[in-house]
Amino acid sequence: MNWLPWSVFKISGTPQSRIAASTASRQKSTVMELDTVNVNELTKILGAAGTIVEIFPGDHVKIFGTSFSSGNATASKIIVKKQSKDTVVLRGPVEAVSGALITVLDVIIDTGNTGSIPDNGFSLESGGPLTRAEFQSRVSVGDSFDAKGTLLVDSTVNWQSIALGESK
Repeated sequence: MNWLPWSVFKISGTPQSRIAASTASRQKSTVMELDTVNVNELTKILGAAGTIVEIFPGDHVKIFGTSFSSGNATASKIIVKKQSKDTVVLRGPVEAVSGALITVLDVIIDTGNTGSIPDNGFSLESGGPLTRAEFQSRVSVGDSFDAKGTLLVDSTVNWQSIALGESK
């Protein structure tokens, strides 16, 4: 079970008591499907929609809630935006490190030379740049992670920057 501090999703189905959502992930070539986001009478819906039936395919939402290893999540709050700037922000703890591949909230990002992150796109959350090699040697499971990128038309993400915070 993981807490979703907030995640940006593009709605890809007809909303009912559950909504199907997807978020671009797995470096810049794959889409990770979040099977369902469950809502109930306690779920607050804010922003450009007041109820679940006012959320439509193409809308972008920030989901606060709890995710489960099954691929499902339960939303405590959903903020709806009708016009997205196609900016993707991924924040969370590092779950796994395998060479240049970093996993955060089940999203795999390639931090190697074949990934989309430019050489000047690595830094520390506390400030200060890192080289690609310094980032890869410092990152470890439990570290906080903040990645920013652009959602492309094929639902992949072109990651542009990563800030690394160390585990407490």
